[in-house]
Amino acid sequence: MNTYKRQRRLLLLLFLIMSVVLASCSTKDHGDGIAADQKALYIGSTRDQIIDLFSPATGTQIGGYAFKHYRYSGFELSKDGRYLYVYGSREDDILVYDTTTGKEINRLLIGQGVNHMLICGEQIVLLLNDQQSLRFLSADGTVAEDALSLSFAIRDIQSSPDQRYLYLIHAKMDQVSKLDIEAHEIVQTWDTISNPTAVWENQLLQELWVGGHGSIRQIQAGIARYSMEHGEYIGEIPSGEMPVSFYPEEQTGMLFAVSHGSDHLMKVDASGQVLAETQTGINPYAIDSDGKYIYVASYDSQVIKVYDIESLEEVLEFPVSFHPLWLKYRGEVESR
Repeated sequence: MNTYKRQRRLLLLLFLIMSVVLASCSTKDHGDGIAADQKALYIGSTRDQIIDLFSPATGTQIGGYAFKHYRYSGFELSKDGRYLYVYGSREDDILVYDTTTGKEINRLLIGQGVNHMLICGEQIVLLLNDQQSLRFLSADGTVAEDALSLSFAIRDIQSSPDQRYLYLIHAKMDQVSKLDIEAHEIVQTWDTISNPTAVWENQLLQELWVGGHGSIRQIQAGIARYSMEHGEYIGEIPSGEMPVSFYPEEQTGMLFAVSHGSDHLMKVDASGQVLAETQTGINPYAIDSDGKYIYVASYDSQVIKVYDIESLEEVLEFPVSFHPLWLKYRGEVESR
């Protein structure tokens, strides 16, 4: 009888151990890895909590990630394309995936939600969900003690071309501030258009170009230009309504801007001359490039359009089954 009870207890203990192991495994969200030499567009929907992978050449789906145990609000790819970082404004950690295997390889414990993530040179910069705290990580994802508390709220962070400075887009005021990353000091602040969302430091003209929504009374319909030296308003480059996202091609000095109020994409050189423009899908937000093509995701029409970077002629369009808010291009990954 005692032997029978011991066996039952042993079986019950084994059952409990297996339940714990299986439960811990089930809380990990896995994705599909792709070959190191395979190019891909990572297209995400925070509404549907998925990141799907598509071939940029054909528009066919080649993989994806679905999140059931983690509420993500954004993602980034490492500069070499090897790692996918997924973050959430209500999560305490950042998920790190190997893009060649699709497996989660690390979790960076932050202890607070992340509103935005930026890979800037040899650092990873995090904007935490209190909107006033910046956290700096090393390039390998090691959480450093380096942090900065601001006296004002910010909605987004973007980097200068030389990656020595951060541009902080204010959340409650129509302003943009420039932060020296090494010194952790604000070096300049501009009064800007209403509700700014995108900035670009034009090094040729020594100007700061700003795009955004505008206000209810006056929708923004141009890229505003400001002096880098004195901060004064210089003028505007006509665009579509609400030029909310920029893609700067630093090597050629070109800026590509999408205006989601009028479904518009345009190409501007550093002198401010509009070289090409075209229509996009409905309500475009995300834009990226591989140096040869421009990729634009349109939220409402649920399509991705591919344009020749020189002429902006459309070369491919393909649908997605969700509302795309994020788009990142991954090129070939160097083998180790």
